[in-house]
Parts: sequence; structure tokens; C-alpha cells
Amino acid sequence: MIRQCKRALLLLTLVSLPCVAFTKVPEVPQDKPKWRIGVTAPSFYPIYVSKAYGVNEEEDWTSLLFNHTAVLRRISLANIQGLLSDYDGFGIALNPIAIDFPYQIGGTNHLPDSIYVYWTSMHDLKFYVTKFDLSNKVKALMMKKKSYRYAGSDIPCYINDFSLGMLPNGHVKVWLSGCLEYIYVGELAPFKIMQQDYNGFKASDLASSQQVAVRAQKQAETLGHKVFPIPWDKVNKTYWRKDITHVYSLDDYNDQGDLINPKPEPVIPKPKPITNRCWKDKQPERTSRVKWDRASPQYELQRILWNYAPELLKQVIQAGNDEDAAIIEAWQEAKQKGLNDDLSQIWVISRLVGLTNYSVETVSKELKIKPEGIRTLKQNLTEMCQ
Repeated sequence: MIRQCKRALLLLTLVSLPCVAFTKVPEVPQDKPKWRIGVTAPSFYPIYVSKAYGVNEEEDWTSLLFNHTAVLRRISLANIQGLLSDYDGFGIALNPIAIDFPYQIGGTNHLPDSIYVYWTSMHDLKFYVTKFDLSNKVKALMMKKKSYRYAGSDIPCYINDFSLGMLPNGHVKVWLSGCLEYIYVGELAPFKIMQQDYNGFKASDLASSQQVAVRAQKQAETLGHKVFPIPWDKVNKTYWRKDITHVYSLDDYNDQGDLINPKPEPVIPKPKPITNRCWKDKQPERTSRVKWDRASPQYELQRILWNYAPELLKQVIQAGNDEDAAIIEAWQEAKQKGLNDDLSQIWVISRLVGLTNYSVETVSKELKIKPEGIRTLKQNLTEMCQ
């Protein structure tokens, strides 16, 4: 038996919660993990979560979660694109890498009747409270033991987590998650709109923190996007690993928590070879190793790439190219175009990215390329890959 006694600020009034005893009851499987509340948001519309907790009225308890301290890191564009390369910064990414999942403080595997999340939309400093009430169908689904296939074995599991996607207008999309599945429940309007967050901070107190939203907007503009007015066609998109994860709706399950509309396992086509992609007139591969002039700017660029963007060069090699020859030939090409050394470096990097599926955003971050350099890189790729 786990006993815990907490005091919590609910609805901005100090309420002393009773000392709570979480005991096992027959209908709760002993191997069921403690539930969690995960939070995510679009990269370009950052948020802050001040508190999350679950309440069970019948058993008379409230269980608080540790703070959601990793939301901004989780929803960063670079972090999500590391696994979901097609993610554009506007939609919701359904993947553990993009969702902040703190644990309960002490906690229980008994399900709450409702969960509450106090959060702030950082672009306009509006304070929202989201409340999600668990229906009997949701509870039945989350109590049902399931399994998923991994490495030829069936792994027992539960749909055990709440995954919330916060939108820039205060609405929240709710999924249940676990067992390599996300089950869409619906979209919630704000339960309350507050004048301060759970901890009592007002908009005037968070003015300096709003810079995180300013930086996100500048990043979007650097990449050629506009975040306002909100492009809802993009924000309402959902991204997930279709080769691993299934996404369902609550209607795909019956009232007993059984899946009644299963989906076939995804068939992922084998990617076509990308050798010399966007470089159709590339010279034939050299039969001898490149001899570097160690005082040359090409050699200096090669060293920088191996030190700060090694995965780019590895992909160039995996695509069947000689990375040294590619750098030298691209540099010669740049000089034939009359480019100076700085623009020649960008041209070479563009060629290497064009030989692979490497992300422009990733290489720009790794090499700390300035915004004007990023724009030139993208223009080069447009020219190369048209």
C-alpha cells in the first residue's frame, strides 16, 4: 500500500487534500503500470505546463505529476525531425520523442475519473485549464491487457497513458497511448480560461519567457513559413512512424475495450537508391583516392564536416558516393560559377545534402549556418533538384 498526503492549489484556491491511501482492488491488474499524462504541441507554438494531476471522486484521491520540464526540448523542430523527417513544425507529432511524460508523485495504477492540465500558450500568454473526463469505455480500454509484436515475440502491455496535443487556440486533442498505438478520443475546448497559471504567475510575470515564442516564430520565418494567421490546415495534421505505430480512433474499439476495426500492418516500400540524386551530371567515380592540399579551403571544409556534421558525410558514403571526390568536384563547380569561398562552402553543402535525404534544418543547426546562408542553401537545392 502506498500512502501519500498532498496539498494542492485547485482552481487557484488553497485546498488541503486528505491523506490518500492507494490500495490494490481486484479489478485493477497488478501488472498494470501507473498512468501518465503526456503533453506535446506544435514546434512553432510553444507552451508551458504549470501543473497536471488526476482525480478519482469515488476513491477520494488526487494524484499530482512531477513538473513537465522537458516540453520545449521535446517539441523542438530539430528533436522531432530527427525521427520524423517530414515534420514541418506545425502539426502534432505522435511519438515518445515529442511528448513529455513525467511520472506521478508517488502515484497509483488506479485510473482517475478526470485529469486536469494547467498550461500557458506562450505566443499570446493565455492561461488555460484542460479537463478530460474518462468515460466507461475509455476506462475499459485502459484496463484491457494487450500485446504487441517485437523481435518475433508478443510483449504484454496496456494502453496506459494520456497524450495531449495542445493547440494555439487553447483547444487540446486527446489520444490514449501505449502498445505502439495512439487512439484518438477527440478535441476539447478549454475547461477554464484563467488570468494566471497554476502557480499564480500572470502575463506580466512571464513577459521575458515569451521570447521562446518569438524565437519559434523567427525560426519558422527563416524556413519560409508564416505562423500567423494560424494555418489550421497544417496545425491539424498529425505525424507518426507509419512503419511502427498504429493510429486508431475510439470508435475502432467496442465498449469492452476490444479492437473491432484492426488495420493491416503497414507495407513500407523499399526506398529507391539515391546515388547522385540532384546531381545528374556528376562526374564518374574516381578510381584513385583524392590527394588533399591541407592548406586548401576544401580540406578545411571537409574537416569541419567530419567534426560537426559527420552523419551527413556518412549518408553520402552510404548512397554510394566518394565524399572526398564530391567535395572537390562541388567546389570546382562553385568556382566555375564565380562564387567566393563563403558561397562555395554553401554550394558544396547543398550538393552533399542533394546527394542524400539529410535535413536542411539539421545540417544548418550542426554547422550554425546563418539565416541568409540557409536561404542560399535552399535556393541551391531548388536549382539542383528541379
